[in-house]
Amino acid sequence: MAIYTSRFRNNLLRVHVGDIESWDGFEEIAKYFEMFFDAIIINKADGVDARSWEMKIKQFPITLVHDDLLGNFFYSEDPAGEKLVKDLAEVIKKRIEDQN
Repeated sequence: MAIYTSRFRNNLLRVHVGDIESWDGFEEIAKYFEMFFDAIIINKADGVDARSWEMKIKQFPITLVHDDLLGNFFYSEDPAGEKLVKDLAEVIKKRIEDQN
């Protein structure tokens, strides 16, 4: 399964990119958001086994995370950004399916 969702703290929607789980895949997703959604990177936190980049897409805050155990996922801290999160998930899912 390329994309799956879960709910976490405060019932926020989190989208896991199951087919792109690697450290390098994280940067591919970030670049894709920059190229096709005009994402603006606001903050980068890169550690040994995890990284988290905060960005803004269409005026909504989006956080892209890589965790060695959980893979790559993204979410919005703003509940109003849930529709955008779903839209991003659909576009990435279609792109993965088209490449396979």
